[in-house]
Amino acid sequence: MLVIFEMHGIRPGGFLHRNMVIVKLILECVSGISLFAAFDIYRVSRGINSSTQWGLYLLGGCILGLHYYSIPPSIFDKETVYISRYLIFAGAYHLLVSGLPLIAAMR
Repeated sequence: MLVIFEMHGIRPGGFLHRNMVIVKLILECVSGISLFAAFDIYRVSRGINSSTQWGLYLLGGCILGLHYYSIPPSIFDKETVYISRYLIFAGAYHLLVSGLPLIAAMR
């Protein structure tokens, strides 16, 4: 829905277009899929109760929120350091999905 809104609902030159708010939200949603999947895998493998589950979800939301505010509006301009940093975070979340069950099984 965010992609459709970005393509058809954003007024060129407006606040959302100028600051790339929707694009940054799309990037964080893509990263959040892996992060929250890793938290769920960890929760199931450790048998964590629901209050700790919500704590993990809050931690994931804080991580994604802080990362959202660290992405500048000029992410797709000439400097690619921001794209590289985003790809490192997304790759780390994907590796977390594959590594957390092993860590949880060791304990």
